[in-house]
Amino acid sequence: MSNNDRIIKQYLEISRPFGHKIGGYPDFIQGDARWGNKPDSDTEQNILLFQMDSSVDDAVHILWRDDGIYNFFISQSELINLDFTDVWYNWACA
Repeated sequence: MSNNDRIIKQYLEISRPFGHKIGGYPDFIQGDARWGNKPDSDTEQNILLFQMDSSVDDAVHILWRDDGIYNFFISQSELINLDFTDVWYNWACA
């Protein structure tokens, strides 16, 4: 496998939208919910803290309604200061 193939494989693995993840790129079932819920420009909670997706594999059985996904967001300044008092979440299902 070439270096380019390895890089592409790694990129595809870390940028998969669905699945459980800590950080990274969020996925939304009904569109990006962050843009309608910004309290103000100083406290934009736009960094994905973690995402918990519906999963029905052998190891984990989580089903949010009919195939939902939870996203938990935090602002950059709150994350830098390890202040988790104002984490915003979004839940949506198909």
